[in-house]
Amino acid sequence: MLIKTTDVVYQDVVYQTSFTIRKEALMDLEYVKEFICLAKIKNYMEAADNLFISQSALSKHIQAIEAELGVQLFERSSRKAYLNEAGELFLTYANRLIETYDECTESFLDIAKSGNNSLAIASIPMMTQYGITDWLAKFRRENPNVGMNVVEGTYYQMLELLRDNKCDFAFVRENDESIEEFKHILITNDWLVAVLPVSHPLASRETIALEELKDEPFLLPVKDTRTYSTCIKACRKAKFEPKMSFTSRGVSTNIDLVTKGMGVALLMRRAAEFSARSDVALVDIVPKVETSIYLLYNKKKKWNNAAVKFIKMFTDEG
Repeated sequence: MLIKTTDVVYQDVVYQTSFTIRKEALMDLEYVKEFICLAKIKNYMEAADNLFISQSALSKHIQAIEAELGVQLFERSSRKAYLNEAGELFLTYANRLIETYDECTESFLDIAKSGNNSLAIASIPMMTQYGITDWLAKFRRENPNVGMNVVEGTYYQMLELLRDNKCDFAFVRENDESIEEFKHILITNDWLVAVLPVSHPLASRETIALEELKDEPFLLPVKDTRTYSTCIKACRKAKFEPKMSFTSRGVSTNIDLVTKGMGVALLMRRAAEFSARSDVALVDIVPKVETSIYLLYNKKKKWNNAAVKFIKMFTDEG
């Protein structure tokens, strides 16, 4: 028996892969898959139904494998088929053989895709403030033939895109849950500041404890952002619930409202510095409340050449 030739097709590109094993007898991979199915179900009729073949055909295929190996693999009864010692041993190799074959075909599919490499990337909205746009531009200069589709999203939207394999990478603000679930590369750090009008009694200070602001109306980012949850957590650690005057996705909007006497804004320093004005003061919060920006990607995903180069760009920078 010959292991079958497989055609891998991707966008009109065909790679024909054939496997030749120089042995006296050659085993059909479809028969091996049928063996694994029967070993799991332990019933010829049910296994044949699952495989969409006749029971007699399944029996012949199993017998062909046994003849090739020179051993019986199942202890048969009228209704059940149980693996014997030789069957248990062969099952280990059978699973490994199918896994290797699947990896091989996926690799050839990646080769087929390599002529049209592209990346789908999601990011927090503040790409410029954290140098993300610089990284993207650097990658484009070094890889002009790689297409990139970049979208902004909320933290939870980006996690779902990663989980559903609808994006390859996501730039997110840190979270213990996501760091455990995905592979990650540290991009940069940031920390929380209070944004005050220059006329505020505390505006000349270098640092402020959050509890000193507990009676102030707060201007915060919107609730679906990581910065919002970081602010709320920090306030609760300081033993008070913030009185929220306004929430906005726009950093510049909150800073403008600070100048108009609407309250005190809590923002990340690098984001606030980007939109800061001469009529506001940025004062560091103590104890320091830090966050990190990470590049996340799936742990088990098979990568095309473009993705490998994208990861390497960050890891080579140290």
